[in-house]
Amino acid sequence: MTLPIRTLPIVESWSCRGCGFCCRGTKFKLSDEDLKRVRSQEWEKHPDFQGVPIVTRHGRLRKYYQLGKRPDGACVFLTEDNLCRIHRDLGESAKPLVCRQFPFQLVPLKDYAYVTLAQYCPSVAAEMGRPLEEHLPYVVQLAEEGKLTIKPIKLPAIFPGCLRPWDDLLMVAGCLDRLMHDERYPLARRLAHGLQFCDLIERSRLSGIGGDGLAPFLDKLAAAAASEEKSGEIFSRPRRPERIARLLFRQILFEYLRLHPDYHARATWGERWRIIRGAMTFARGKGRLKFVEEFFPATTFASLEQPVGELAEDVLRQINRFYEKATAAKQYLLLGNASWTLVDGFRTMAVSHAAALWLLRLTRGNRQPALEDVFKVLRTIDRGLGYDGLLGHRHRRRVAFLNRLGELSRLLAWYAQ
Repeated sequence: MTLPIRTLPIVESWSCRGCGFCCRGTKFKLSDEDLKRVRSQEWEKHPDFQGVPIVTRHGRLRKYYQLGKRPDGACVFLTEDNLCRIHRDLGESAKPLVCRQFPFQLVPLKDYAYVTLAQYCPSVAAEMGRPLEEHLPYVVQLAEEGKLTIKPIKLPAIFPGCLRPWDDLLMVAGCLDRLMHDERYPLARRLAHGLQFCDLIERSRLSGIGGDGLAPFLDKLAAAAASEEKSGEIFSRPRRPERIARLLFRQILFEYLRLHPDYHARATWGERWRIIRGAMTFARGKGRLKFVEEFFPATTFASLEQPVGELAEDVLRQINRFYEKATAAKQYLLLGNASWTLVDGFRTMAVSHAAALWLLRLTRGNRQPALEDVFKVLRTIDRGLGYDGLLGHRHRRRVAFLNRLGELSRLLAWYAQ
């Protein structure tokens, strides 16, 4: 039996318009059942797929498989009229579960699971289609078939050494949710308030605080975080992050960059060498980004540090909605399965916002950012939740060190310009 599935207290709507956006540049991992299903269909024997890799293997220590890709990053099963060949020829149930599940995203918590919609789907972003509640029977069917919500995620600690019951954890997460929906402030400032709240919790150690006293104590910390003069000063006079912070941030950017749908890695030794050279370029942080000029407009590291200016209302709305929904759904708690704490998860989500605005600069070139640029960037950030390079100890140490340096809020303020 699966956990009951709830929708967010945020209205979401969607119906598939057949744009094929989700089949271009996606990197869905196939489960063992999905892999078996696709292989049993014997597409390699079909005349249209002679010599075409139907699935491709990835990873070294922990191998996994994905559907094959064309040189432009599109799925090998995407037809010219934006239909799925598997769906068209064999029916929807023949598609991998991970494909049928899109754009639904599930977060199994204490005794229920949240379902939300991936914001980078154009129909979701435009709020076109049926309310999410009307899709619930189908979501439940998929969850039961794939055993996606048979138990909650691993209960994460609030901060290192502070493992509390689910009710206490969700109380802390609720405070972060309220801070993130405080529309008196721009999104970057709200994230900074959340960071301050995490710092205050960690400093308090919550020693001897529990039961009926926990909620009012957390409310006081949240109020202090939102009225903190320090974050106001950081945003009124943004300062370029320190050199070591910039280096750590570029290492994070390099991981995200490889998840961008416009970046198409090739499984060759030449590509591996190109990635090594790219890593060295990002370590230096100077000059042109030749490493990515095949996929993005030519630019320099210096130009990507310049203010982007006021974003168009529709562009800003998509970014705001993405992070508001991610916080409401408690998606940052998913990192608990990788032994991350709640404060670790929120801090890395905050870093991803600065990364998103840097990637938006890269994607737009010399023009103003458009909605299509935003969709690609948000897809990149969303992929990071399941990407090993952004889940391991190395990334957690980067984020923790940036926090100890006091540079996380400065990164938010600098790239929010």
